[in-house]
Amino acid sequence: MIRLDKVSKSFGNHKVLDGIHLNVIEGEQVALLGLSGSGKTTALKLICGLHWPDSGEVFIRGEVLDVKNLRSTRLKMGYVIQSGGLFPHLTAKQNVTIVAHELKWPKDKLEDRLSDLVRMTKFPSSALDRFPSEISGGQRKRLSLMRALFLNPDLLLLDEPLGALDPITRTDLQDELKELFSSLKKTVVLVTHDLFEAGFLAGRILLLHGGSVVQEGSWDDLVHRPQNEFVKKFVRAQRAAN
Repeated sequence: MIRLDKVSKSFGNHKVLDGIHLNVIEGEQVALLGLSGSGKTTALKLICGLHWPDSGEVFIRGEVLDVKNLRSTRLKMGYVIQSGGLFPHLTAKQNVTIVAHELKWPKDKLEDRLSDLVRMTKFPSSALDRFPSEISGGQRKRLSLMRALFLNPDLLLLDEPLGALDPITRTDLQDELKELFSSLKKTVVLVTHDLFEAGFLAGRILLLHGGSVVQEGSWDDLVHRPQNEFVKKFVRAQRAAN
């Protein structure tokens, strides 16, 4: 589904990614893990064409991502950005259906899809006519996920989708996301700085540091078989935080 081949990206004199490789097979859930500034979000933005690599190539389903196929490829992706990206002047329903309206979906198709997602994400239908400022943080996260899923994409990209939530709400949403991943069987790339969240939601973890992948494997691999001192320190810090 996704392949990053020797991809590098710099901003000014700061090299964020340095020749990384990434392969994600169809139906797999993969977590990009690391400290702030380790290149996790940049990798996600390269996958969906919000950034272009300085060197190397990004492949989606075996085809190089470029300006010619960018729009058609993006329509097969759902992307939840770190802040949620909800438009404050639009209602919940308008936020969720904005792309379907742009694509001129028939009203009955749009309403059927909306009903399915309300049920799937446990979003209260009574809140669909409210604005983002009028709903809870957990509901805003569900709304962002609904919008990402609306076109039934092949690929789901999630950038810190559960950040800034209280522990109980975050745990509930982790359970719901895991259930969704299992039932929908979509390819997922998840960005997080939380090792335990990565292990719970993804079958494979890539730990980034200094623009490179310093270890790749399962949660058990990172915790019990760290490959270098940074991985050991990262795992210890996570244990202390939890």
